[in-house]
Amino acid sequence: MVEKFYKIGEVAKILDLPPSTLRYWESHFKHVRPVKSTGGQRFYTEKHIEMLTQLKEMLYSERYTIEGAKQRLKELNIQKEANISFNTDENSIDGNNSLNDSMMVNKEIIKRELKEILVMLEQ
Repeated sequence: MVEKFYKIGEVAKILDLPPSTLRYWESHFKHVRPVKSTGGQRFYTEKHIEMLTQLKEMLYSERYTIEGAKQRLKELNIQKEANISFNTDENSIDGNNSLNDSMMVNKEIIKRELKEILVMLEQ
């Protein structure tokens, strides 16, 4: 399955937030930091959008402070980690390997950039 990537403008529109808010949150919450291309373009995944939606709910509806939201996300992450089921194979962890995710993201970014270069060369 190929993961879809979204640029900051697309995510801002989905969440009905200005891009500056996403950049600000990115500086405070490591889990919502998107992968960046070599040119600095931000690429968000569905996981990022889910986390950002949860963060928006905490900050805007539940009225958490930035620090309160950080603490709550930490608590939720600890609960999630407690529920992770490890595969019996030593080298794989239930498909949630962040290194593999990062490699996949980089591969998709490179593909997208190469397609953009190809379009420019054909003009």
